[in-house]
Amino acid sequence: MYNCAANGDGIYVWLNDLTTMSWSALGWMDAQYDQGGICGPSAGSVPLDVPLTDGHVYQLVAVDPNLIGCGGDDPTALVCRRASEPAVVADSKGGGTTYVIS
Repeated sequence: MYNCAANGDGIYVWLNDLTTMSWSALGWMDAQYDQGGICGPSAGSVPLDVPLTDGHVYQLVAVDPNLIGCGGDDPTALVCRRASEPAVVADSKGGGTTYVIS
């Protein structure tokens, strides 16, 4: 996962394990733009790798506390979500997925 938020905001990253119905805070990510304004894999940014348990269903949520109406770091508040990725099933035999938050 890369943080390429167009406004340059940092984000809190959350993982919702829909199998166990539990949230895990994965931490804070600063925007990852280089000096030329490039972001993501082509800029050499280091992604956040998210460990998953095989067979569990997950949703990745990026929270931007600076969004209008957001009161803080709350992944359950829709107004705070910079991005909310579709749910995926973790599969140790499958390939990885790259998300770029914009």
